[in-house]
Amino acid sequence: MARLPTIGGDAGNWGIVLNDFLLVGHRNDGNLKGVGNVFNVMDFGAKGDGASDDTAAIQTAINAASSTGVDGGGSAILFFPPGDYRISDTLTSVGGISIQGSGTRDGTSLRYAGTNGKDMFHFVAPSPIDVASWIHIADIQFHGTNNEQSGRCLFFDNCYHVFIERIWVYEFGGGSTIIAERKPAIEFKEDATKSIARSEHISIRDSHIQVNKGGGIYCNRGYHILIENVDCAQNNKYNIFLQLVSHATIMNCGLANSGRGKNNISEDFSYPLIIDGGEGQKIIRNDFELYSGDANQQGIAIKTGYDGHTQLPSTNTIHTLIIRENNFDPENYATCIQLARFKGAFIENNFFQCQNNLQRDGIEIVSGAVFAFSNLVVRSNRWDPSFPEQNRLLNSTLTAHVWMDLISKGVEEYAICRMVGSDIGDDIMFAAKQRDNTKDKLQILSQGKVVFGDGINSPDTTLYRSGQNTLKTDGNIRTQGNLGVGNSSSASSPGNVIKKMEIFDANGNSLGFIPIYDAIT
Repeated sequence: MARLPTIGGDAGNWGIVLNDFLLVGHRNDGNLKGVGNVFNVMDFGAKGDGASDDTAAIQTAINAASSTGVDGGGSAILFFPPGDYRISDTLTSVGGISIQGSGTRDGTSLRYAGTNGKDMFHFVAPSPIDVASWIHIADIQFHGTNNEQSGRCLFFDNCYHVFIERIWVYEFGGGSTIIAERKPAIEFKEDATKSIARSEHISIRDSHIQVNKGGGIYCNRGYHILIENVDCAQNNKYNIFLQLVSHATIMNCGLANSGRGKNNISEDFSYPLIIDGGEGQKIIRNDFELYSGDANQQGIAIKTGYDGHTQLPSTNTIHTLIIRENNFDPENYATCIQLARFKGAFIENNFFQCQNNLQRDGIEIVSGAVFAFSNLVVRSNRWDPSFPEQNRLLNSTLTAHVWMDLISKGVEEYAICRMVGSDIGDDIMFAAKQRDNTKDKLQILSQGKVVFGDGINSPDTTLYRSGQNTLKTDGNIRTQGNLGVGNSSSASSPGNVIKKMEIFDANGNSLGFIPIYDAIT
Protein backbone atom coordinates (compact mmCIF):
# COMPACT_ATOMS: atom_id res chain seq x y z
CA MET A 1 0.00 0.00 0.00
CA ALA A 2 1.39 3.41 -0.96
CA ARG A 3 2.50 5.63 1.92
CA LEU A 4 4.56 8.69 2.72
CA PRO A 5 8.26 8.19 3.57
CA THR A 6 9.04 7.63 7.24
CA ILE A 7 11.14 10.21 9.03
CA GLY A 8 14.38 8.54 10.05
CA GLY A 9 13.60 5.53 7.88
CA ASP A 10 13.47 4.52 4.22
CA ALA A 11 17.12 5.47 3.82
CA GLY A 12 17.96 5.81 0.13
CA ASN A 13 14.37 5.04 -0.88
CA TRP A 14 12.64 8.33 -0.17
CA GLY A 15 12.19 9.19 -3.85
CA ILE A 16 10.73 5.79 -4.71
CA VAL A 17 8.34 5.75 -1.73
CA LEU A 18 7.19 9.33 -2.34
CA ASN A 19 6.73 8.74 -6.08
CA ASP A 20 4.60 5.64 -5.43
CA PHE A 21 2.47 7.70 -3.05
CA LEU A 22 1.96 10.59 -5.52
CA LEU A 23 1.08 8.23 -8.37
CA VAL A 24 -1.99 7.13 -6.44
CA GLY A 25 -3.57 10.58 -6.88
CA HIS A 26 -1.70 11.95 -9.91
CA ARG A 27 -1.09 11.11 -13.52
CA ASN A 28 2.40 10.98 -15.00
CA ASP A 29 1.90 14.53 -16.35
CA GLY A 30 1.25 15.81 -12.81
CA ASN A 31 -2.52 16.34 -13.17
CA LEU A 32 -4.88 14.94 -10.56
CA LYS A 33 -6.50 11.56 -11.10
CA GLY A 34 -10.08 10.90 -10.14
CA VAL A 35 -9.39 10.53 -6.46
CA GLY A 36 -12.08 10.98 -3.82
CA ASN A 37 -14.50 13.55 -5.22
CA VAL A 38 -12.23 14.62 -8.14
CA PHE A 39 -12.93 12.95 -11.49
CA ASN A 40 -10.31 13.73 -14.14
CA VAL A 41 -11.80 13.25 -17.61
CA MET A 42 -8.46 11.95 -18.91
CA ASP A 43 -8.70 9.03 -16.50
CA PHE A 44 -11.83 8.03 -18.41
CA GLY A 45 -10.17 8.18 -21.81
CA ALA A 46 -10.52 11.81 -22.90
CA LYS A 47 -7.56 13.04 -24.96
CA GLY A 48 -8.03 16.83 -25.20
CA ASP A 49 -5.78 16.89 -28.26
CA GLY A 50 -8.14 18.84 -30.53
CA ALA A 51 -8.53 15.89 -32.90
CA SER A 52 -10.05 12.98 -30.95
CA ASP A 53 -13.76 12.72 -30.22
CA ASP A 54 -13.95 12.89 -26.41
CA THR A 55 -17.76 12.69 -26.10
CA ALA A 56 -18.04 9.13 -24.77
CA ALA A 57 -15.15 9.48 -22.32
CA ILE A 58 -16.51 12.73 -20.88
CA GLN A 59 -20.02 11.28 -20.54
CA THR A 60 -18.62 8.31 -18.60
CA ALA A 61 -16.78 10.71 -16.29
CA ILE A 62 -19.94 12.80 -15.79
CA ASN A 63 -21.94 9.71 -14.84
CA ALA A 64 -19.34 8.72 -12.29
CA ALA A 65 -19.16 12.21 -10.79
CA SER A 66 -22.92 12.78 -10.73
CA SER A 67 -23.56 9.45 -8.98
CA THR A 68 -21.51 10.60 -5.98
CA GLY A 69 -22.33 14.29 -5.98
CA VAL A 70 -26.06 14.55 -6.56
CA ASP A 71 -26.88 13.73 -2.95
CA GLY A 72 -23.90 15.54 -1.54
CA GLY A 73 -24.66 19.14 -2.45
CA GLY A 74 -22.60 19.23 -5.63
CA SER A 75 -19.38 18.05 -4.04
CA ALA A 76 -18.18 15.93 -6.98
CA ILE A 77 -15.65 17.69 -9.24
CA LEU A 78 -15.38 16.88 -12.94
CA PHE A 79 -11.90 18.16 -13.81
CA PHE A 80 -10.67 19.12 -17.28
CA PRO A 81 -6.88 19.50 -17.52
CA PRO A 82 -5.64 22.01 -20.12
CA GLY A 83 -6.57 20.86 -23.61
CA ASP A 84 -8.93 21.15 -26.57
CA TYR A 85 -11.79 18.65 -26.16
CA ARG A 86 -14.00 17.83 -29.15
CA ILE A 87 -17.64 16.95 -28.46
CA SER A 88 -19.94 15.58 -31.16
CA ASP A 89 -23.18 14.90 -29.22
CA THR A 90 -25.11 16.09 -26.17
CA LEU A 91 -23.59 15.48 -22.74
CA THR A 92 -26.19 14.98 -19.99
CA SER A 93 -26.06 15.31 -16.22
CA VAL A 94 -28.55 15.04 -13.36
CA GLY A 95 -26.67 17.61 -11.30
CA GLY A 96 -24.62 17.32 -8.15
CA ILE A 97 -21.47 18.22 -10.04
CA SER A 98 -18.82 20.92 -10.34
CA ILE A 99 -17.41 21.09 -13.87
CA GLN A 100 -14.01 22.66 -13.41
CA GLY A 101 -11.62 23.65 -16.18
CA SER A 102 -8.08 25.02 -16.10
CA GLY A 103 -8.84 28.57 -17.21
CA THR A 104 -10.20 30.31 -20.30
CA ARG A 105 -6.82 31.51 -21.56
CA ASP A 106 -4.58 28.69 -22.80
CA GLY A 107 -6.51 26.38 -20.49
CA THR A 108 -9.60 24.25 -21.11
CA SER A 109 -11.53 24.47 -24.36
CA LEU A 110 -14.66 22.42 -25.14
CA ARG A 111 -15.48 22.56 -28.84
CA TYR A 112 -18.69 21.29 -30.42
CA ALA A 113 -17.79 19.15 -33.44
CA GLY A 114 -21.18 17.61 -34.26
CA THR A 115 -23.26 18.09 -37.39
CA ASN A 116 -26.71 17.53 -35.90
CA GLY A 117 -27.61 20.87 -34.29
CA LYS A 118 -27.77 19.33 -30.82
CA ASP A 119 -26.94 20.95 -27.49
CA MET A 120 -23.52 20.52 -25.90
CA PHE A 121 -24.70 20.10 -22.27
CA HIS A 122 -28.16 19.18 -21.00
CA PHE A 123 -28.79 19.23 -17.25
CA VAL A 124 -32.04 17.49 -16.41
CA ALA A 125 -33.64 15.88 -13.36
CA PRO A 126 -33.43 12.08 -13.07
CA SER A 127 -37.25 11.83 -12.85
CA PRO A 128 -40.39 13.97 -13.40
CA ILE A 129 -40.77 14.39 -9.63
CA ASP A 130 -37.26 15.71 -9.08
CA VAL A 131 -35.00 18.59 -10.08
CA ALA A 132 -31.37 18.84 -11.14
CA SER A 133 -29.50 20.85 -8.53
CA TRP A 134 -26.11 21.93 -7.21
CA ILE A 135 -24.39 22.57 -10.52
CA HIS A 136 -21.18 24.58 -10.76
CA ILE A 137 -19.31 25.41 -13.99
CA ALA A 138 -16.07 27.41 -14.06
CA ASP A 139 -12.91 28.26 -16.02
CA ILE A 140 -13.83 26.79 -19.43
CA GLN A 141 -14.07 28.07 -23.00
CA PHE A 142 -17.07 26.74 -24.95
CA HIS A 143 -16.93 26.98 -28.74
CA GLY A 144 -19.77 26.38 -31.16
CA THR A 145 -19.71 25.95 -34.93
CA ASN A 146 -21.07 29.42 -35.80
CA ASN A 147 -23.83 27.76 -37.82
CA GLU A 148 -26.94 25.63 -37.36
CA GLN A 149 -24.86 22.50 -36.69
CA SER A 150 -24.51 23.54 -33.02
CA GLY A 151 -27.52 24.12 -30.76
CA ARG A 152 -27.38 25.42 -27.21
CA CYS A 153 -24.18 25.38 -25.20
CA LEU A 154 -25.79 24.90 -21.76
CA PHE A 155 -29.42 23.84 -21.32
CA PHE A 156 -30.77 23.70 -17.75
CA ASP A 157 -34.12 21.91 -17.59
CA ASN A 158 -35.78 22.44 -14.19
CA CYS A 159 -32.60 23.22 -12.28
CA TYR A 160 -31.81 25.16 -9.13
CA HIS A 161 -28.66 26.16 -7.29
CA VAL A 162 -26.71 26.75 -10.51
CA PHE A 163 -23.48 28.73 -10.28
CA ILE A 164 -21.55 29.71 -13.42
CA GLU A 165 -18.38 31.77 -13.35
CA ARG A 166 -15.39 32.62 -15.52
CA ILE A 167 -16.57 30.95 -18.72
CA TRP A 168 -16.54 32.00 -22.36
CA VAL A 169 -19.40 30.90 -24.65
CA TYR A 170 -18.82 31.72 -28.29
CA GLU A 171 -20.41 31.09 -31.72
CA PHE A 172 -23.20 28.62 -30.92
CA GLY A 173 -25.57 28.48 -33.84
CA GLY A 174 -28.95 27.85 -32.24
CA GLY A 175 -29.61 24.58 -34.08
CA SER A 176 -31.65 25.96 -36.98
CA THR A 177 -31.32 27.86 -40.24
CA ILE A 178 -34.60 29.64 -39.43
CA ILE A 179 -33.70 32.65 -37.31
CA ALA A 180 -36.94 32.71 -35.29
CA GLU A 181 -36.44 29.05 -34.27
CA ARG A 182 -32.85 29.35 -33.11
CA LYS A 183 -32.13 28.58 -29.47
CA PRO A 184 -29.98 30.66 -27.11
CA ALA A 185 -26.46 29.78 -26.02
CA ILE A 186 -27.54 29.38 -22.37
CA GLU A 187 -31.12 28.52 -21.41
CA PHE A 188 -32.83 28.05 -18.06
CA LYS A 189 -36.25 26.51 -18.52
CA GLU A 190 -38.92 25.77 -15.96
CA ASP A 191 -40.99 22.84 -17.22
CA ALA A 192 -44.53 23.29 -15.89
CA THR A 193 -45.51 19.77 -17.01
CA LYS A 194 -43.33 18.21 -14.32
CA SER A 195 -44.41 17.63 -10.72
CA ILE A 196 -41.67 19.93 -9.44
CA ALA A 197 -41.17 22.91 -11.75
CA ARG A 198 -38.50 25.31 -10.65
CA SER A 199 -35.50 27.24 -11.93
CA GLU A 200 -34.14 29.26 -9.06
CA HIS A 201 -31.05 30.48 -7.28
CA ILE A 202 -29.07 30.93 -10.48
CA SER A 203 -25.88 32.95 -10.74
CA ILE A 204 -23.80 33.83 -13.83
CA ARG A 205 -20.73 35.94 -13.09
CA ASP A 206 -17.45 37.14 -14.57
CA SER A 207 -18.04 35.60 -18.00
CA HIS A 208 -18.21 36.33 -21.73
CA ILE A 209 -21.26 35.31 -23.80
CA GLN A 210 -20.68 36.54 -27.33
CA VAL A 211 -21.55 36.12 -31.02
CA ASN A 212 -24.16 33.38 -30.62
CA LYS A 213 -26.73 33.16 -33.39
CA GLY A 214 -29.75 32.14 -31.29
CA GLY A 215 -29.34 34.64 -28.47
CA GLY A 216 -27.22 34.93 -25.35
CA ILE A 217 -28.94 34.06 -22.05
CA TYR A 218 -32.63 33.07 -21.75
CA CYS A 219 -34.39 32.54 -18.39
CA ASN A 220 -37.93 31.20 -18.29
CA ARG A 221 -40.04 31.48 -15.11
CA GLY A 222 -37.03 31.52 -12.83
CA TYR A 223 -36.64 32.91 -9.32
CA HIS A 224 -33.70 34.74 -7.77
CA ILE A 225 -31.50 35.19 -10.85
CA LEU A 226 -28.19 37.08 -10.69
CA ILE A 227 -26.24 38.04 -13.82
CA GLU A 228 -23.22 40.09 -12.78
CA ASN A 229 -20.09 41.35 -14.51
CA VAL A 230 -20.90 39.50 -17.74
CA ASP A 231 -19.88 40.73 -21.17
CA CYS A 232 -22.98 39.57 -23.04
CA ALA A 233 -22.71 41.22 -26.42
CA GLN A 234 -23.24 40.87 -30.17
CA ASN A 235 -25.54 37.88 -29.89
CA ASN A 236 -28.31 37.68 -32.51
CA LYS A 237 -31.97 38.13 -31.44
CA TYR A 238 -31.08 39.23 -27.90
CA ASN A 239 -28.27 39.25 -25.38
CA ILE A 240 -30.43 38.57 -22.31
CA PHE A 241 -34.12 37.59 -22.33
CA LEU A 242 -36.06 37.32 -19.04
CA GLN A 243 -39.53 35.82 -19.47
CA LEU A 244 -41.87 35.69 -16.46
CA VAL A 245 -38.86 35.78 -14.14
CA SER A 246 -39.18 36.98 -10.53
CA HIS A 247 -36.51 38.80 -8.55
CA ALA A 248 -33.77 39.00 -11.15
CA THR A 249 -30.77 41.33 -10.94
CA ILE A 250 -28.59 42.29 -13.91
CA MET A 251 -25.68 44.44 -12.84
CA ASN A 252 -22.26 45.61 -14.01
CA CYS A 253 -22.69 43.95 -17.41
CA GLY A 254 -21.68 45.05 -20.89
CA LEU A 255 -24.66 44.70 -23.22
CA ALA A 256 -24.10 45.71 -26.84
CA ASN A 257 -26.37 44.73 -29.69
CA SER A 258 -25.02 43.05 -32.78
CA GLY A 259 -26.38 45.45 -35.35
CA ARG A 260 -29.74 46.77 -36.35
CA GLY A 261 -33.37 45.86 -36.62
CA LYS A 262 -36.56 47.06 -34.98
CA ASN A 263 -39.61 45.41 -36.51
CA ASN A 264 -37.87 42.85 -38.68
CA ILE A 265 -35.73 39.79 -38.05
CA SER A 266 -32.33 39.80 -39.70
CA GLU A 267 -28.97 38.12 -39.26
CA ASP A 268 -27.34 41.11 -37.66
CA PHE A 269 -30.16 42.26 -35.37
CA SER A 270 -30.54 41.97 -31.61
CA TYR A 271 -31.89 43.63 -28.49
CA PRO A 272 -29.41 43.92 -25.60
CA LEU A 273 -32.16 43.16 -23.03
CA ILE A 274 -35.76 41.93 -23.33
CA ILE A 275 -38.03 41.62 -20.28
CA ASP A 276 -41.40 39.90 -20.77
CA GLY A 277 -43.51 39.94 -17.62
CA GLY A 278 -42.42 38.84 -14.16
CA GLU A 279 -41.76 40.93 -11.08
CA GLY A 280 -38.99 42.53 -9.08
CA GLN A 281 -36.36 42.99 -11.82
CA LYS A 282 -33.39 45.26 -11.13
CA ILE A 283 -31.21 46.57 -13.97
CA ILE A 284 -28.29 48.34 -12.28
CA ARG A 285 -24.97 49.87 -13.41
CA ASN A 286 -24.82 48.28 -16.86
CA ASP A 287 -23.28 49.66 -20.03
CA PHE A 288 -25.66 49.56 -23.01
CA GLU A 289 -24.13 50.17 -26.42
CA LEU A 290 -26.52 50.54 -29.33
CA TYR A 291 -25.36 50.13 -32.90
CA SER A 292 -28.08 50.89 -35.39
CA GLY A 293 -28.54 51.85 -38.98
CA ASP A 294 -31.48 53.80 -40.34
CA ALA A 295 -35.04 54.81 -39.51
CA ASN A 296 -36.43 51.45 -40.65
CA GLN A 297 -34.04 49.40 -38.51
CA GLN A 298 -33.93 51.04 -35.11
CA GLY A 299 -32.13 49.41 -32.19
CA ILE A 300 -33.64 49.27 -28.69
CA ALA A 301 -31.50 48.69 -25.57
CA ILE A 302 -34.20 47.63 -23.07
CA LYS A 303 -37.49 46.36 -24.47
CA THR A 304 -40.52 45.13 -22.50
CA GLY A 305 -43.91 43.71 -23.39
CA TYR A 306 -42.29 41.62 -26.10
CA ASP A 307 -41.57 37.94 -26.75
CA GLY A 308 -37.97 37.47 -27.85
CA HIS A 309 -38.73 34.12 -29.50
CA THR A 310 -41.78 34.95 -31.60
CA GLN A 311 -40.65 38.56 -32.13
CA LEU A 312 -44.21 39.69 -31.36
CA PRO A 313 -45.88 41.82 -28.64
CA SER A 314 -46.66 39.94 -25.44
CA THR A 315 -49.61 40.02 -23.02
CA ASN A 316 -47.42 39.54 -19.92
CA THR A 317 -47.19 42.44 -17.46
CA ILE A 318 -44.13 43.46 -15.44
CA HIS A 319 -44.62 44.28 -11.77
CA THR A 320 -41.94 46.57 -10.31
CA LEU A 321 -39.06 47.21 -12.69
CA ILE A 322 -36.04 49.22 -11.52
CA ILE A 323 -33.64 50.69 -14.10
CA ARG A 324 -30.93 52.54 -12.20
CA GLU A 325 -27.40 53.94 -12.71
CA ASN A 326 -26.96 52.57 -16.23
CA ASN A 327 -25.06 54.13 -19.11
CA PHE A 328 -26.83 54.29 -22.48
CA ASP A 329 -24.69 55.00 -25.52
CA PRO A 330 -26.97 55.05 -28.60
CA GLU A 331 -25.85 55.68 -32.14
CA ASN A 332 -28.19 57.04 -34.78
CA TYR A 333 -31.76 55.75 -34.98
CA ALA A 334 -31.71 53.99 -31.60
CA THR A 335 -34.05 53.90 -28.58
CA CYS A 336 -32.58 53.51 -25.10
CA ILE A 337 -35.64 52.23 -23.21
CA GLN A 338 -38.99 51.15 -24.63
CA LEU A 339 -41.56 50.27 -21.96
CA ALA A 340 -44.92 48.55 -22.37
CA ARG A 341 -47.21 46.54 -20.08
CA PHE A 342 -45.89 47.40 -16.63
CA LYS A 343 -47.21 48.27 -13.18
CA GLY A 344 -44.51 50.19 -11.42
CA ALA A 345 -41.37 51.26 -13.30
CA PHE A 346 -38.60 53.35 -11.74
CA ILE A 347 -36.04 54.93 -14.08
CA GLU A 348 -33.49 56.92 -12.12
CA ASN A 349 -29.86 58.08 -12.02
CA ASN A 350 -29.07 56.87 -15.55
CA PHE A 351 -26.85 58.64 -18.08
CA PHE A 352 -28.04 59.01 -21.66
CA GLN A 353 -25.27 59.84 -24.12
CA CYS A 354 -25.61 61.30 -27.59
CA GLN A 355 -22.95 60.58 -30.22
CA ASN A 356 -24.21 62.59 -33.19
CA ASN A 357 -27.10 64.67 -34.44
CA LEU A 358 -29.14 61.87 -36.01
CA GLN A 359 -32.41 60.51 -34.64
CA ARG A 360 -32.49 58.69 -31.32
CA ASP A 361 -35.05 58.32 -28.51
CA GLY A 362 -34.45 58.18 -24.78
CA ILE A 363 -37.45 56.66 -22.96
CA GLU A 364 -40.45 55.63 -25.03
CA ILE A 365 -43.70 54.61 -23.35
CA VAL A 366 -45.91 52.41 -25.53
CA SER A 367 -49.58 52.65 -24.54
CA GLY A 368 -52.93 51.63 -25.92
CA ALA A 369 -55.33 48.73 -25.52
CA VAL A 370 -52.55 46.12 -25.72
CA PHE A 371 -49.95 48.00 -23.71
CA ALA A 372 -51.74 49.37 -20.63
CA PHE A 373 -49.45 50.56 -17.86
CA SER A 374 -49.40 52.50 -14.58
CA ASN A 375 -47.12 53.99 -11.93
CA LEU A 376 -44.07 55.41 -13.65
CA VAL A 377 -41.30 57.34 -11.90
CA VAL A 378 -38.56 59.01 -13.95
CA ARG A 379 -36.11 61.04 -11.89
CA SER A 380 -32.55 62.29 -11.45
CA ASN A 381 -31.36 61.12 -14.86
CA ARG A 382 -28.55 62.88 -16.66
CA TRP A 383 -28.80 63.70 -20.35
CA ASP A 384 -26.04 64.63 -22.74
CA PRO A 385 -26.71 68.31 -23.64
CA SER A 386 -26.86 67.38 -27.34
CA PHE A 387 -29.58 64.75 -26.77
CA PRO A 388 -32.70 66.34 -28.35
CA GLU A 389 -35.13 67.37 -25.61
CA GLN A 390 -38.19 66.38 -27.61
CA ASN A 391 -36.82 62.84 -27.90
CA ARG A 392 -35.81 62.27 -24.29
CA LEU A 393 -39.20 61.17 -22.98
CA LEU A 394 -42.11 60.39 -25.23
CA ASN A 395 -45.25 58.36 -25.62
CA SER A 396 -45.72 56.77 -29.02
CA THR A 397 -49.54 56.89 -28.85
CA LEU A 398 -50.41 60.08 -27.00
CA THR A 399 -47.20 62.07 -27.72
CA ALA A 400 -47.54 63.81 -24.35
CA HIS A 401 -44.29 65.77 -24.40
CA VAL A 402 -45.63 68.29 -21.85
CA TRP A 403 -46.02 65.55 -19.26
CA MET A 404 -42.59 64.15 -20.01
CA ASP A 405 -40.94 67.57 -19.69
CA LEU A 406 -42.70 68.08 -16.36
CA ILE A 407 -41.33 64.84 -15.00
CA SER A 408 -37.81 65.39 -16.30
CA LYS A 409 -37.37 68.76 -14.60
CA GLY A 410 -37.75 67.85 -10.95
CA VAL A 411 -41.44 67.26 -10.23
CA GLU A 412 -40.78 63.53 -10.42
CA GLU A 413 -38.78 63.74 -7.18
CA TYR A 414 -42.06 63.34 -5.33
CA ALA A 415 -44.68 62.66 -8.00
CA ILE A 416 -46.08 59.36 -9.20
CA CYS A 417 -47.59 59.85 -12.64
CA ARG A 418 -49.39 57.62 -15.06
CA MET A 419 -50.56 57.92 -18.64
CA VAL A 420 -53.97 56.35 -19.21
CA GLY A 421 -55.43 55.49 -22.61
CA SER A 422 -59.06 55.28 -23.62
CA ASP A 423 -58.89 51.50 -23.22
CA ILE A 424 -59.22 51.93 -19.45
CA GLY A 425 -62.87 52.95 -19.86
CA ASP A 426 -62.79 56.59 -18.69
CA ASP A 427 -61.67 59.94 -20.06
CA ILE A 428 -58.57 60.44 -17.90
CA MET A 429 -55.51 61.03 -20.10
CA PHE A 430 -52.98 61.87 -17.38
CA ALA A 431 -52.93 61.70 -13.60
CA ALA A 432 -50.42 62.51 -10.88
CA LYS A 433 -50.24 62.15 -7.12
CA GLN A 434 -47.66 62.42 -4.38
CA ARG A 435 -46.11 59.23 -3.03
CA ASP A 436 -48.22 59.11 0.14
CA ASN A 437 -51.51 60.04 -1.56
CA THR A 438 -54.31 57.54 -2.05
CA LYS A 439 -56.09 59.66 -4.68
CA ASP A 440 -54.95 61.78 -7.60
CA LYS A 441 -54.08 65.44 -6.99
CA LEU A 442 -54.20 66.30 -10.69
CA GLN A 443 -56.07 64.86 -13.65
CA ILE A 444 -56.21 65.95 -17.28
CA LEU A 445 -59.36 64.77 -19.05
CA SER A 446 -59.79 64.13 -22.75
CA GLN A 447 -62.40 66.95 -22.99
CA GLY A 448 -59.70 69.47 -22.09
CA LYS A 449 -60.67 69.74 -18.42
CA VAL A 450 -58.16 69.93 -15.56
CA VAL A 451 -59.37 68.49 -12.24
CA PHE A 452 -57.68 69.15 -8.89
CA GLY A 453 -57.93 67.21 -5.62
CA ASP A 454 -56.42 67.02 -2.15
CA GLY A 455 -54.85 63.55 -2.61
CA ILE A 456 -57.20 62.01 -0.04
CA ASN A 457 -60.59 62.31 -1.71
CA SER A 458 -61.44 62.01 -5.39
CA PRO A 459 -60.57 65.16 -7.39
CA ASP A 460 -63.48 67.60 -7.20
CA THR A 461 -62.41 71.01 -8.55
CA THR A 462 -62.61 71.44 -12.32
CA LEU A 463 -61.18 74.14 -14.57
CA TYR A 464 -62.14 74.09 -18.22
CA ARG A 465 -62.70 76.16 -21.36
CA SER A 466 -66.31 77.32 -21.76
CA GLY A 467 -65.80 79.48 -24.83
CA GLN A 468 -63.26 81.45 -26.79
CA ASN A 469 -60.65 82.92 -24.42
CA THR A 470 -62.80 81.89 -21.45
CA LEU A 471 -62.02 79.60 -18.52
CA LYS A 472 -64.71 78.35 -16.17
CA THR A 473 -64.93 76.46 -12.88
CA ASP A 474 -67.94 74.84 -11.26
CA GLY A 475 -66.44 75.51 -7.83
CA ASN A 476 -64.88 78.55 -6.14
CA ILE A 477 -61.78 80.57 -7.02
CA ARG A 478 -59.78 81.96 -4.11
CA THR A 479 -56.80 84.32 -4.27
CA GLN A 480 -54.36 85.38 -1.58
CA GLY A 481 -53.43 88.51 -3.56
CA ASN A 482 -55.22 90.79 -6.01
CA LEU A 483 -57.76 89.70 -8.55
CA GLY A 484 -58.32 91.99 -11.50
CA VAL A 485 -59.06 92.30 -15.20
CA GLY A 486 -57.20 93.99 -18.01
CA ASN A 487 -60.00 96.26 -19.36
CA SER A 488 -60.74 98.50 -16.33
CA SER A 489 -61.26 102.31 -16.61
CA SER A 490 -62.35 105.26 -14.43
CA ALA A 491 -66.09 105.53 -13.52
CA SER A 492 -68.27 107.48 -11.00
CA SER A 493 -71.98 106.97 -11.76
CA PRO A 494 -73.37 103.46 -11.10
CA GLY A 495 -76.53 102.15 -12.66
CA ASN A 496 -78.99 99.63 -11.15
CA VAL A 497 -77.82 96.73 -8.93
CA ILE A 498 -78.79 93.51 -10.69
CA LYS A 499 -76.61 90.88 -8.92
CA LYS A 500 -74.32 90.47 -5.96
CA MET A 501 -71.04 88.59 -5.48
CA GLU A 502 -70.18 87.22 -2.04
CA ILE A 503 -66.57 87.55 -0.80
CA PHE A 504 -64.90 85.11 1.65
CA ASP A 505 -61.72 85.22 3.71
CA ALA A 506 -58.95 82.56 3.62
CA ASN A 507 -60.88 80.43 6.11
CA GLY A 508 -64.08 80.49 4.08
CA ASN A 509 -65.91 83.05 6.27
CA SER A 510 -68.16 85.52 4.45
CA LEU A 511 -66.90 89.13 4.36
CA GLY A 512 -70.00 90.53 2.66
CA PHE A 513 -71.13 91.27 -0.87
CA ILE A 514 -69.98 93.28 -3.87
CA PRO A 515 -72.82 94.74 -5.96
CA ILE A 516 -73.04 94.05 -9.67
CA TYR A 517 -74.43 96.97 -11.73
CA ASP A 518 -76.12 96.85 -15.10
CA ALA A 519 -74.11 99.90 -16.14
CA ILE A 520 -71.54 102.33 -14.78
CA THR A 521 -70.20 105.55 -16.31
